[in-house]
Amino acid sequence: MHVIMTISDRIHAINFGQTIAEGTPKEVAANQAVIEAYLGRTMLKVSGIDVFYGDLQVLWDVSFEVRDKEILVLVGANGAGKSTTLKTISGLLTPGRGPSSSTASVSTSFPGQGHRAGVVHVRRPGGCSAR
Repeated sequence: MHVIMTISDRIHAINFGQTIAEGTPKEVAANQAVIEAYLGRTMLKVSGIDVFYGDLQVLWDVSFEVRDKEILVLVGANGAGKSTTLKTISGLLTPGRGPSSSTASVSTSFPGQGHRAGVVHVRRPGGCSAR
């Protein structure tokens, strides 16, 4: 895709035999129909999350999105904030009072379901272990 976008002056995007976008590479890449057809729609979007445990801030401005058919992995050392991020996404924790808390959001786009629908936090008894 990168090669096409860098060597083309104009792009004509077709999906199931119908034109869905036409224009410069930048215009076509920003077209919502092209994004949904070829890049997948956003299923989960986390924007500007700050989280506190009491007075201790443990997450600062965490933002990412997960598209349809995409796998996102949170990687980090113990105490890095992986579980806190997941607890915030699932609604167990609420974004805090940091500088971005007024614009902080977690949104999902599961068909026919409301805010945070389909996102749950399940803890396995005994923790994880390699076998």
